[in-house]
Amino acid sequence: LGAAAPLTFGPFEGDFLQGALDVVAGTKIDQITMLRLGHSANIELFQYSAPGQRHDMPKNSDWTGHHVAFYVTDIDAAIEYMDSRGVTRLFGPFTLTDGPAAGQSINYFKTPWGSYIEFISYPNDMAYDVPSVHPLWTPKRNGLDAVQTKVPGLLGIDHVGLTVPDIAIAAAWLETNLGYANPLTFGPFADPTGGFMTALVDVHPRAVVEQIRMLRGGNGPNIELFQYTSPDQDRSARRNSDWGGHHVGLYVQRIDKGVETLQSRAGSKLDGPLSLTEGPAAGQSINYFRTPFGTNVELISYPHGMAY
Repeated sequence: LGAAAPLTFGPFEGDFLQGALDVVAGTKIDQITMLRLGHSANIELFQYSAPGQRHDMPKNSDWTGHHVAFYVTDIDAAIEYMDSRGVTRLFGPFTLTDGPAAGQSINYFKTPWGSYIEFISYPNDMAYDVPSVHPLWTPKRNGLDAVQTKVPGLLGIDHVGLTVPDIAIAAAWLETNLGYANPLTFGPFADPTGGFMTALVDVHPRAVVEQIRMLRGGNGPNIELFQYTSPDQDRSARRNSDWGGHHVGLYVQRIDKGVETLQSRAGSKLDGPLSLTEGPAAGQSINYFRTPFGTNVELISYPHGMAY
């Protein structure tokens, strides 16, 4: 994809990880690498070692399923490039022509570590986007020049997709506690007899996407919530230290005020705020929060930059 990795740090170990990250005793973060791709949010990769660590990866239909979606200006050119690199591509591009999400084209890819990325494009916007609606955020707002990427027309992260146990509860948590808006809801999607769902998103052929909600918060990538049913759905939780563990990190200007406010609303704060004072990531302060849909939300701040 042409990502850059300007920041690598770690390791971290000690009892403080249990309270800060909701992991078990004996957990160690071997390394953290932060990657920049396009002109949107970053991707943070963790390598953990931990007692009882799960080594299986979730499907998109599982309760801990997730993907990262990148906006591309020309989906055919972007797909052609990925094919030339030998990346595992699922069926597509698939274009929605009906309903509020009409106008978007998508294609999923499977990574060598078992997660999924998606390319999405809506050059003429989507059907829901009418003058009376405050639309979803898009990387197009940062300009149409592709930066820090090898993919033609890749602008940055458009959204992060999360599969949740109860989509109404998850959306309400984001709306009530973080002030997110939900301008786009669509679905269901299913194929009762064929293999379309397997081809498109690598799930059981009888899996059903009951509903999708796209939520906007702040001035960055959207959160896309999925509610699936599937004959083989894994409804268990994952820790941050498990393969397939993930979180969403939100930048705040003042960590103390941000933590105080979110704690007053959600009441689910883990230990923190924790501030790094040494190494290349010195200058950042973080605090994780539990959510009722199984994905931790992190508040992060580095008002004076980081040491690197």
